Order: sequence, then structure tokens, then C-alpha cells
Amino acid sequence: YAFLNEHQLRRDIAVEYEYSNIAVALLGHVIERVNGKSYEELVQEKILRPLGMTRSSTKMENVKEWLTVGHDERGLAAQYRGWEELPGMGALRSNAEDMLRFLAANVAEPSTRLHRALRLSHEPRAVVTPNVDIGLNWQIHKYGTQRIITHGGATQGFRAQAAFDPDTRRGVVIMAN
Repeated sequence: YAFLNEHQLRRDIAVEYEYSNIAVALLGHVIERVNGKSYEELVQEKILRPLGMTRSSTKMENVKEWLTVGHDERGLAAQYRGWEELPGMGALRSNAEDMLRFLAANVAEPSTRLHRALRLSHEPRAVVTPNVDIGLNWQIHKYGTQRIITHGGATQGFRAQAAFDPDTRRGVVIMAN
């Protein structure tokens, strides 16, 4: 709240696209406040459990038995980042199998409420460049009539990228430590 109180915008709202981790964190906080539940509870209830993603959580104690060690650019073991106060911003940890389940849900037929919500998140909301639009945290890369929808992230010692073609229902998840 102190940050938000002191922060000065660099430009008017909606004039130019810029990705913001703090905006994603703030959205997660607002969702918690509106629902009266923690981000972890909501993500488990609304996404992870329905998709069978049993190895994903924002709570370190839920994943540390299988979590690998991350490394920095010099090859040294990196410290885990907590993000306890702002879990919407990079606190969700997952393994490859769960990430593939999430990717499969994003390209599945929209037969459930969750699948329909995932499809809505792929819809363009703004233009980033002539060949890239932004959905709800998804970048939509356009190659002629083909679209590749992608999002990646990084925390200390870890990198992940998910990308898929919604028309061919094919995708890839890349994770590195």
C-alpha cells in the first residue's frame, strides 16, 4: 500500500502497453480481498484441483519435497524467493506434468466453466506490436493466420515458458533451473 500511495505513473493509463509484475500482484491481492480467501485457496479451488494439478502450489511447504534447486547465471545455487505477501506475482510453483495439464486445459474443448474461462483469457485485449496482442496475461503472437499464445516467467534460479497453438491444439512447456 505504501508503494501504491507513493508511485507516480510514467504515462497516462492505456496510452502504451507495458507488462507489470506489480499489476499482476495487485490483481491477485484484489481477488483475495473480493473473495475473502487466500490466493492459494482460490488457485487450488478454481484451477489446480479441477485440473488434477496435484504438484502445484504457492506455498513452499506444499512443494519442497520435490522442488529442485535453482541456479543463477554463474551456476551457483539460488535462494528461493518467497512472495508470501504478493503470491499472484511469481509464487506459484509447479512441475512439468502439472504444467502440461494446464496447457492441455488451455487447448481443450470449452466444455466446462473453467475451460471457457481459459479460452476467454486468450482473447486479445490490446495491441503490443503489429504482430503481438495481449490477452489476460497471455501474449498472442501472430504469424499470418496462425496464433501462438505464450507466457513465461522467471524467479531466482528458475525459468519457465508455455506456448501453444489453439487451432492445432499443440503446445510446449519449457522449464529450466
